[in-house]
Amino acid sequence: ATWEKLNQGTGIRENYALGVSQSNHDRTICGSQDNGVSIKHENIWVEFAASDGIDGIIHPLNDNWMIGRTYNGSMRPTQDGGLTFFQEFGMSTGYGDFEAPIAYDPNDHMRVFNFTDKIHVNQSFFLSPWEYVGEPSSFTTPITAAAIAENNSNIMLIAGGSKLEKSVDGGATFSVIGTGLPNNSKIQDIAFDPNNDDVIIVVYASYQNDNNKVFITTDGGNTWSNITHNLNNMPIHSVVIDHTPNSNIYLGAEIGVYTKGMQDNSWSLYNSSLPNVTIEELEIVYGSNTLRAATWGRGLWEYNLVGRENFPSILRTQITNLPTDIAPQENINQYVSAIISYPNTLSSVYLEYSIDDNNNPTTSIEMLNTQDSTWVSEVPLPYYASGTKVYFTVYATGNDNDTTETYQFMYTVKPGDGQVYGCTIEEACNYNSEATADDESCEYADFGYDCDGNCISGDLDEDGICDACINMDYIFVDCECEFLDPETETVFFINVDEENCVIYEDCYCICINDMNGDGICDSICSEDLNSDGVVSVQDLLLLLSEFGCVSLCENDVNQDGIVTVEDLLLVLSGFGAFCE
Repeated sequence: ATWEKLNQGTGIRENYALGVSQSNHDRTICGSQDNGVSIKHENIWVEFAASDGIDGIIHPLNDNWMIGRTYNGSMRPTQDGGLTFFQEFGMSTGYGDFEAPIAYDPNDHMRVFNFTDKIHVNQSFFLSPWEYVGEPSSFTTPITAAAIAENNSNIMLIAGGSKLEKSVDGGATFSVIGTGLPNNSKIQDIAFDPNNDDVIIVVYASYQNDNNKVFITTDGGNTWSNITHNLNNMPIHSVVIDHTPNSNIYLGAEIGVYTKGMQDNSWSLYNSSLPNVTIEELEIVYGSNTLRAATWGRGLWEYNLVGRENFPSILRTQITNLPTDIAPQENINQYVSAIISYPNTLSSVYLEYSIDDNNNPTTSIEMLNTQDSTWVSEVPLPYYASGTKVYFTVYATGNDNDTTETYQFMYTVKPGDGQVYGCTIEEACNYNSEATADDESCEYADFGYDCDGNCISGDLDEDGICDACINMDYIFVDCECEFLDPETETVFFINVDEENCVIYEDCYCICINDMNGDGICDSICSEDLNSDGVVSVQDLLLLLSEFGCVSLCENDVNQDGIVTVEDLLLVLSGFGAFCE
């Protein structure tokens, strides 16, 4: 007999769980049976750890910082997206369940909680010593499931088998809250509603014919209701609740994914193109409106959140200096950038930020489309003192009032070097009088305009368009090859470089300098510092590189022995001149 292989190219890994990046849609960390921990980048996979991999977490705003998780709570951190690692043994913080939980604090992303038979916290993701926090009150076996409330990190739930406990002091003490829940089945997963910390769902993956698979509380755990509904006896392995106004619930079931709105009374199969396979864990990527699933035997899959298939997709979010143990530092500008995919026209992109406890008033900053699909905040986030916690969310609204919001990012301002960084050149539009060190962020007005966009070069042809290019030889009209003949008052065209407003041949036009009166503009090119025949950006950069020179200056345009603002103005006044 001859056998034909029919599963060529089919992903068949048996994944236990996964962790997603909230700032980079393309990055995921997952663990699989006998194949270790794997990290997905945009176009490649990095095999990060051997043995039985479980899952991992990714810092929400620094997608290079991760902790991979292997069996019984062992950890393997990385600071470079999995290219290198160092070993951190879970035994140092207790003995964990085979699939021991791990989570970062939703309101302080550098704080990581490790759940074994006790709870420990690391205050710098993985770089500081682990600190003991607390332990369960009603069981001594390893913690099998855990969750931290999205809005108040002091609220925490843990499960051990069928027992469920709640802490309201950040894990220091716990009390039993499982009254009304099944007492003969293991709690498989726990999820808080990101819109309401009092709404919690627990699920069971038991095979008993008891119709007890999904339970909800709306009062913080005091009372529970069975919402298994039409799922009947289907074992449920995972649960997540999205951040939309409808608070849609998603279940990873023994076969497929099911969903319903918070107020609905029945579940719908949400299996578009998904194989009939067990879903071990679900995670949500806020910015890209994506539901991601780890399956047992068919790899990783993803799909749109309910009702958001046509919403803008915020694929990347960054600040100038990604959070680490030493960054971002005080007095350094932090611009927010985002890459947004949307087939139509975005009507608005902005961010909202607040500080410290997230209860302060929020402030908005518009974001500008700088190139392609990249948007950058119009101004940086304000300077704050070391230790300040800064929170922000990016919003993108399409032409159908379809608004996407990212996860709420945060960072803690780190101590700086005492300098105040900013633009120190007074002629720049964003000159910062308080800056003591230049950060190369200076921005200048377009030639012929001031910093407010007002035309300062005139409008010789009176067409309502600023004559944006003026140099010592010619007046360029509109930068579109149009020139005025002063005798006939007609417009004519000559050989010019439109993009740079550089003239290539003599012409009869309006001359600022014509010493011999021959009607041909004189060429004045002391500003051509690199002697390439044209006064251009390269000459401006040469002068700026020597700005402030007081001795033996090579780029001293006016030959007064120093390079100052006067030299800069001379180069700017001759900008665009063609030198013969």
